[in-house]
Amino acid sequence: MKRLPLLSTTFLVVCLFSFRIDCAHASDGFDEQFAEANQLFENDNLSAAMANYEDLFQTGAVADELFFNLGVTAEKLDRPGEAALWFARTEVLTPRHPEALQSLKFLENEYGFLHFEQKGAASALSDVPKVWLWWGVHISIWALILTVALIVISRRRGRRRPGPVAVAVLSLLVLLAAGTCLYLLRGVPAAESLARVTATEVEALTTPEPEGKLVTALPPGSEVEILQDYVSWVYVEIPSGVRGWVEKESITPLLW
Repeated sequence: MKRLPLLSTTFLVVCLFSFRIDCAHASDGFDEQFAEANQLFENDNLSAAMANYEDLFQTGAVADELFFNLGVTAEKLDRPGEAALWFARTEVLTPRHPEALQSLKFLENEYGFLHFEQKGAASALSDVPKVWLWWGVHISIWALILTVALIVISRRRGRRRPGPVAVAVLSLLVLLAAGTCLYLLRGVPAAESLARVTATEVEALTTPEPEGKLVTALPPGSEVEILQDYVSWVYVEIPSGVRGWVEKESITPLLW
């Protein structure tokens, strides 16, 4: 199974939540409640363990071990969609997390959920956040404009400076590289728009109403890209390439 397409926010999410992770571990009661939840899990009191883990998350705790434990507990409670979501979220915080990837692979084999695959160059670029690429494009364009203007002014004054020329060439190379990467990644959904099917017996329909015709069934844990939000329904793209409407409560966004 290809790793999750967490392109535009993998690095950014880690940066944004690093402070929250530190706060979570430093906050009073986190370690104690986490240890208590682990003990409940070991005692096979899964519902209570799940409640404790979820309470930690609701109070702002963000850590890969918490997310992974939520996934394992949800799996044991026979909630495969939620398990896939938490394993995927673990991978957001720790890309290529071996246990999370292995668990996702197991769930995929068990339930046949759908997910977006990355192939070729897109797979090789999967660790490069799109936000970096867009910044590269914007900065290189402005640098190119300014250096070209400086070169023209210098030549009119009869001066030839190699510095602006070198900067212009470098800016052009950065622009071409970033633009090429964005083109190769054009068909890969951004992490902000991804969601996982967390309910069971979910169907994508042709219209946002229960009477709509069936487009396809979505096994729990399936990945979808949110395209439009409409009241209690969302219009999504499915990894197979088709689109349809699903009930909003049946899916959960990947990012929290």
